[in-house]
Amino acid sequence: MAVKFCFVNNALLDFEMFEQSISKQETARKVGNYTIIKIDELNVSHHLSGFVKYDIEEVQGVIDSIENNEFFQSKVTDTPFDPDTHGVAFSPKYAPDGWYQQLFEIEFETSKKDSVHEKDWRNNDIGFTVLKFYDENENELTTQEDIDNGCVRTDVEWMPNVDYMIKGGQIGQIITPTENIYAWTQGVILPDFTGVEPTTFSEGGINMRFVGPQQKVGLDGVAGTVLYYENKKLGLPPGFGTNKIRFVFRHPVGHKHRFQCIFDIFRGE
Repeated sequence: MAVKFCFVNNALLDFEMFEQSISKQETARKVGNYTIIKIDELNVSHHLSGFVKYDIEEVQGVIDSIENNEFFQSKVTDTPFDPDTHGVAFSPKYAPDGWYQQLFEIEFETSKKDSVHEKDWRNNDIGFTVLKFYDENENELTTQEDIDNGCVRTDVEWMPNVDYMIKGGQIGQIITPTENIYAWTQGVILPDFTGVEPTTFSEGGINMRFVGPQQKVGLDGVAGTVLYYENKKLGLPPGFGTNKIRFVFRHPVGHKHRFQCIFDIFRGE
């Protein structure tokens, strides 16, 4: 049974609250407004998850550090845990107040018009996604006949009509393609006349032949990036492309393959 030492603010520790779960409790030393106590971690670690814990061998050095280091003492908070998080010492803030996390899914087929599946729970089309098709000379194709006979690039452009923070995303498929299909992911797709190149999140061209049907390829961001539908800081109007994400798939002529794209976002209203 591992015995640990914990720093506990006297004003916040209610010994009566823990007397049923603490099997062994011994006040080791009092330092300022804090008391170092020895507890049975196995029984109460879930109650004290927000407190800083030290191995028993380290505690004397910790005591000396507290007594001799005023800077360290000044950094010890008077409220070491957030009651809203049930004992966690801090609650990281990922997005502005009022935003909520959401997984947003779209499906589509390369070289096929009107193949997007993007619906709300009432089965209504949401309308954030547009498919575009190009031939080998980068000319846009608009009829299914031309797409069947000349499409070598399918673009999926996703632009919600809200501000959002993107944390990550994934691409999946039901079956592995038998032909090479290369994928790129880009963000901030501004109109061509601006001359601004998009930001490329996945470079080099990911060959989807290497991704099995039970696998997904994507990014899980360490920190999210806020993308604004209307970027007031830059003076850009709504829908200018500052929050547009684009998937680019290059494939054999007229090749049809179904993909799923999932975005992990925090979104506003």
